[in-house]
Amino acid sequence: MPTFYQYDPEFRNITSSAAPSDADAYRLILQQVGGPFIETDDPLPNHLDLCGVGSDYRIVEMADLPESCRLPHQTLDTATTVPEMPDLPEGGVVTPAPGTPIGSGTTYIDVRAPMHKRWQFSITVYTAEDAKNELIAYAANKRWELMQLGADWRGHKVSTDDTSQARMTSAIVATTIIPDWSTIWQFPIDGTSAPITKAELIEIAMAAQAYVNALFVAFEGIRVKIQAGEIAANDQVDAAFAAALAPSA
Repeated sequence: MPTFYQYDPEFRNITSSAAPSDADAYRLILQQVGGPFIETDDPLPNHLDLCGVGSDYRIVEMADLPESCRLPHQTLDTATTVPEMPDLPEGGVVTPAPGTPIGSGTTYIDVRAPMHKRWQFSITVYTAEDAKNELIAYAANKRWELMQLGADWRGHKVSTDDTSQARMTSAIVATTIIPDWSTIWQFPIDGTSAPITKAELIEIAMAAQAYVNALFVAFEGIRVKIQAGEIAANDQVDAAFAAALAPSA
């Protein structure tokens, strides 16, 4: 029973194979579809991905591209362009095309030529500016993490996440409507609660606001130092936040 191989007419590489039990019916389907195919009982000379259909319509192992076209993965610190491939065999295609600008990030480059094994490599551009932006993103996340730790108020830890701050705002609005307002305030970070008055609520809200504001002020100072090259590592970001939040002597 023959095996059927469909192939790409431009690059001659095999795209699929099948060994159906009903060869006549399968052949008719392929003919109706209209794509090029061959059928043969010959064994593959190598893995399917490395084989192609020659001009004599026999399956052969495809040749390697010239070494100058088989570039390795690269990491650069400046923007560049897709390199030229001067030894690319006739009919070869490079995608993206040679000369295409390559900026920050990873660009995958595909090199193909008829009856040659496909080659793919990447060029990663990671600039000093990318490193700074990555560190700023780390600092922003560190600010968020610290915000979840809460502010200190009379031996309690006041939640300072976005939801808790919204609840404080809502409660303060209620105090303007209810003169003798009071409640039992929950401190979920340390698992405690305490009765509070309107004045104490304002103290809590101000403690939370002062802590959050200190974090944003610290972040801005850190961001400026990162841009200036004065902070260049995660542990320096951590140290800068710790120094900014340390109690005054």
